[in-house]
Amino acid sequence: MFLFFALFFLFSHNPAVAQTRAWQKAEDAFLHAYSNGKDWTKSYEALAVLDAARAATLKKQAEAVAGIFTEVLKTEKQLVPKQCNYLVIYGYENSNEELLKQASDTVRLAVLANMDRASMKVFVAGSKDVRAVLRTAIKTTGMPFERVFEISADSNKAAAAQILPALLDDVKTHQYNMDNLLYRRVLLLTKASNTRVGYAAFVAALANNAYNMMLDDFSTLDVTRKQLDSPSRKERARAFMELRSNH
Repeated sequence: MFLFFALFFLFSHNPAVAQTRAWQKAEDAFLHAYSNGKDWTKSYEALAVLDAARAATLKKQAEAVAGIFTEVLKTEKQLVPKQCNYLVIYGYENSNEELLKQASDTVRLAVLANMDRASMKVFVAGSKDVRAVLRTAIKTTGMPFERVFEISADSNKAAAAQILPALLDDVKTHQYNMDNLLYRRVLLLTKASNTRVGYAAFVAALANNAYNMMLDDFSTLDVTRKQLDSPSRKERARAFMELRSNH
């Protein structure tokens, strides 16, 4: 019992712990306000007092996530995917056979649109079974497998946390001309119902986005177009909460 109270006293009076708690409280207030379209000024000011650079980064991330809710999301039923240097395929866990077949068709389309450049790389995240299905789809395109990287991940956050460091390391290793939009564009391919929340996870993982990477969406339509174009408050909240620090 004495040990418990001693630890409680130490942690509750530790300046670093207190600052972390203060940040978390202000961060949650800021993200909730931003998500709901309310005044976030005071919570942002509280964040800036604690860490101005970190607060500025979070604000830019929130602006990026807000932007994805104003865009018309792109699916395989609308457009050919944009040219990109990196294709990231993720978020197909718990998909039925029909959706995985549709995903395979979308994957082939995205790969074939971009594989003519030797620098282009593909990252596939998910469970072993899902990756196997998507790997088969990629194989039919003739894409060299030394340019395909598999990631074991069971969530958007886990996929982003593993893929982006590898992707940015590739940028650094090859010293691409980052003034060229092509080398900065990352095509995020997932099921449409996961597009906005997944996008937010990758925005969060990019942190201050030193290379000014451009995240673009391309998805497999697993809901009606009306549902896709009318995001719920719950989806919006989930997306903004992806920006929370690791508590």
